Amino acid sequence: MSRPRLLLPLWACLAVTAVPAAAQRVELRVALTPDTLVDGRQIRLPKVRTLNLLSGRWGQALQNSLPLRLSYQIEIWRSRDGWIDQYERTVEWGVVIRHEALFDQYTVTTPRAQGATEVSLATWEALDRHLSREALILARPGGRGTYYFHVRLEVTTLSTADLDELERFVRGEGTTTDRERNPASRSVLQFLMRMTGGLQSERVEQRTEKFVVP
Repeated sequence: MSRPRLLLPLWACLAVTAVPAAAQRVELRVALTPDTLVDGRQIRLPKVRTLNLLSGRWGQALQNSLPLRLSYQIEIWRSRDGWIDQYERTVEWGVVIRHEALFDQYTVTTPRAQGATEVSLATWEALDRHLSREALILARPGGRGTYYFHVRLEVTTLSTADLDELERFVRGEGTTTDRERNPASRSVLQFLMRMTGGLQSERVEQRTEKFVVP
């Protein structure tokens, strides 16, 4: 039996507070593994950590029942001395974070091509530990030479339309039409987004050191 559709609670409207102007920014940390054997080749892979996500304005938004989306991109670049660096490809993934007040828990959803994975966390501290874990990403250069990774993270609030699409994807039901969306939930979320103006997006970027693929 599927869980009931979570409506944003009315008390969430009253809980919205001003976000401090000097709120701590999200920090993106990227490191390289030692030489790792992948498919018979010695390469180095990126390790990504996201810090301070909950300590500033985005934590305040989540406490006010605004779902968050983390969109990651890792670009693989080949460095060429005396020439313009050569772009190879991009590895992308995303994470959606929700505060489900009805169940008194936090849900972290990672959509994948083969289906979404969900993790439920009971406390704010457990959520913070989960989000700040180091993730090893299988981003493989296509050939030999000198390479580096350019990593980008964009944090945004999730609209009700986006949330509906995500929930149907998790259930394996495809996409929704506008008439299928809950207007009460949408209006509350839009109100919350207006009350927390300036929260819509934050982008951080980081580049690794260069490494050689023999």
